[in-house]
Amino acid sequence: MPRRPCIEHPCPSLALPGKARCPIHQHQRDQARDLRRGTRQQRGYGATHDKRRTQAITAEPWCHNPTCHHPDADTPANPLSLEHLDPNDRDGPVTVLCHRCNSARIGRH
Repeated sequence: MPRRPCIEHPCPSLALPGKARCPIHQHQRDQARDLRRGTRQQRGYGATHDKRRTQAITAEPWCHNPTCHHPDADTPANPLSLEHLDPNDRDGPVTVLCHRCNSARIGRH
C-alpha cells in the first residue's frame, strides 16, 4: 500500500500505509482525545467498579461469550474484564468477558 501525504496542513511528512496522518500528528490527535475523555474515575470506573469486577471474575473466571475462540483468555495478553449488559446502567447486570471479546463488542450495543 503506497504512502500518502499527511492530511494535516502544512505537513511535509508522509502518513503510514493505511493511515491519514503522519506519526507525529496522529500522536497529537490521540493525546487530545485522551485529555477530553477524562480519567477512569471520571468515567465511572473507581473503587466500586474495581470491587465488583474482582467479585465477578473470582466467582466465574472464564469468558462468558459462547463464541469465544481465544485460547489465551485470562492470561496477561488477554485478561478478563467486566462487561455491562446495558452500557447505560452502571449498577445493572454484568458479565465477564475476555478483553478481545469485550473489545469486539464495543460499539455494537
